Amino acid sequence: MRRRKLIVATTVFSVALISLFAGVMWQRYSASLAVSIHQVDELREYENHWRPLNRTEPVAVDDWKDKAVVVNFWGSWCPPCIEEMPLLDRFNTEHGEQGVQVVGVVIDQEEAAKAFLDSNQIRFPSVIADIQVTNELMESLGNKDGVLPFTVAFSRSGEREFMRLGPVTEEELQTLIQ
Repeated sequence: MRRRKLIVATTVFSVALISLFAGVMWQRYSASLAVSIHQVDELREYENHWRPLNRTEPVAVDDWKDKAVVVNFWGSWCPPCIEEMPLLDRFNTEHGEQGVQVVGVVIDQEEAAKAFLDSNQIRFPSVIADIQVTNELMESLGNKDGVLPFTVAFSRSGEREFMRLGPVTEEELQTLIQ
């Protein structure tokens, strides 16, 4: 009987300790997701650092006025990035007339990214910048760990709508046009 009480007490204590630890870790993780960019206009400070990969004209924040904007960080070496590209391209093509703009931010070697865009006929604009600038932009959008793919969407009013670490879903994208 005494041994049974000891086992129960030890188990309860262990569960409480694990719960406390998990709570502290969750709180730290949640705090790490705090973002500094909440408006699409705040991306303007980065546009002087990026250059377009699959078009000749500049990719400018001013061109996104009154549009729902999807900013997707990707690399040609990233299997989940490659898998979601057709969805993003189709979404951009099907809803571009409705005021949707998908923009890719490349974390890759320039030639490899260009080759990927060309061979897969990806039509939405993609930009590339110095890796330090790109990492700073990702962090300011809430991706402190550099997870790819990484997507942030802004509503037509310019407000941050959602953030996704990992592949974005069609359902998430659909919220931008409803």
